[in-house]
Amino acid sequence: MDRLREVIAIGALLGALWTPSASAETLSFSFVDRANDAWGCSSSGCGIPFPSIVGPATDVVGLSFGFDNVTGTYVATMSASAARPFTGDVVVNVNLFDVNTQTLFTSSNHRFVGTPVTVLSVTGTSTQLLTWQAGDRVAACQGPGGIIPETCLGGLGSPLDFSSGVINFSPYPSTQTARDSFQSTPPATIGTPAPPATGMITSSEFPSFRFWVRISGSRTGTSVTDCLPETVCVAGSIPTRAEVFVRIVGPKPNGYLWPSIVKFNTTRTEVWIEQVTTGVIKYYNFPALPSDASELPGYVDKTGFLP
Repeated sequence: MDRLREVIAIGALLGALWTPSASAETLSFSFVDRANDAWGCSSSGCGIPFPSIVGPATDVVGLSFGFDNVTGTYVATMSASAARPFTGDVVVNVNLFDVNTQTLFTSSNHRFVGTPVTVLSVTGTSTQLLTWQAGDRVAACQGPGGIIPETCLGGLGSPLDFSSGVINFSPYPSTQTARDSFQSTPPATIGTPAPPATGMITSSEFPSFRFWVRISGSRTGTSVTDCLPETVCVAGSIPTRAEVFVRIVGPKPNGYLWPSIVKFNTTRTEVWIEQVTTGVIKYYNFPALPSDASELPGYVDKTGFLP
């Protein structure tokens, strides 16, 4: 009787799942920058070559950007070389142009870094990101470098000149000591995180699809054989207890197959579904449940896959 109640309850949840309450896709892209290419600043501008810089100077070498195109939340992570880390008074500028939507995302974050670090992250929310999609091309610069003598090599035709990078300042009285921008990096293509290297799940219920589930950022989900009909059941820490349920239904009236996902845990859960015949991979990110939340999220993707 308990097993019957469980089957009925889970089936009802999957069947009633129509509106999204979780992140549809976490999209990401990244840029790299040459090492040892920062420019020192003086009262006459920022044209002092790297070896001759006096004062704090950060040498940025990487920029990764991840965002949710349903909520607009983002995390921008800039990295620096170990020899020239982020230190002291810095401004981190993340300015990005999506050529497909013709929109310019801008973020400027002022920080004081007491202990030198090689990684700084900036978080926030932007409605501009709601229209950015996987496959879009994004540039980290456009035009000349402003007060640094370095022209952008990877622009995509933004009507406004801009750059991304870091600005260093000296202690009081605060003056600019150095700048380093992503002027030489080529454009990036927005994509989704790759599935885990292990933990692929197949099911006779869906022979044209493959599945991966990752829980809490590190634990790989495993298949539970005693499962509901037409459902992929995935366990987490207890191999015999399913906590993530995936179903693919359709084609629906709009012509698409609809993936539906329900989870019974409160931790961050990521799900990848690959359509084997096309190679298309959809990624779904369920953030950890906030401490004051009382509803578990589920999701139905109404434009998941074409048959």
